[in-house]
Amino acid sequence: MEAATGGAKSRRVETIWQKLSRVRPELAMWAVVFEESAHLRALAEAGDLTLLRQSGADFWLGQARLFVEQAQQLFASTSSLLAPQSAA
Repeated sequence: MEAATGGAKSRRVETIWQKLSRVRPELAMWAVVFEESAHLRALAEAGDLTLLRQSGADFWLGQARLFVEQAQQLFASTSSLLAPQSAA
């Protein structure tokens, strides 16, 4: 059987949140927050809101906004470092 599969071991698929933690450690806390709440998002996308009350929805919306703000600030500061400098 090993020859048929090339001896490849099954690998776990890396989530986007795991990738974010690896490439942007300064956003790792957000990766943990959103990865741990992925089941809530999946339920909401499926139309099952039994576990998500209005206060919880408001909390997660606020968290998402904070994440976007921090990511925008981080990438804005990074892009300014990478932008070509004009000769003065």
